[in-house]
Amino acid sequence: MGNYSLVWLGPISTLISLVFIALAITRYHLFEIRVILTELLVGLMGIILLVQILLAPTFTWRISTLATFLLFCVFSYYLIKATHEESKRREEAEKVAIQERALRKKTERLVSAREQFLLSAQHYFEPL
Repeated sequence: MGNYSLVWLGPISTLISLVFIALAITRYHLFEIRVILTELLVGLMGIILLVQILLAPTFTWRISTLATFLLFCVFSYYLIKATHEESKRREEAEKVAIQERALRKKTERLVSAREQFLLSAQHYFEPL
């Protein structure tokens, strides 16, 4: 095209997008590294088994490799499902912990207010 007038925006927009991606990853747990690694490794192993089926020299070898591949697919489904459920349970536990901290602070304030009230009431009802 020959139009290079906006080339300077490339590095700036890359930096801005990297900042937003880093924020999403750290603050909002956008990418669960365990989940991603599990999915990548399962996918890689599945591809290897699939290629092994296609490259098998004999029919019996192909059948046994296909059976192995199907078993692998079943177990990998449950592995990925369990990994996702663990991630959800961890997020729920974090939410419960945040609520528990808020309730603890509120309780501490109420206890402090009660103690102040009792001290002031005790002052009024002291015997003469």
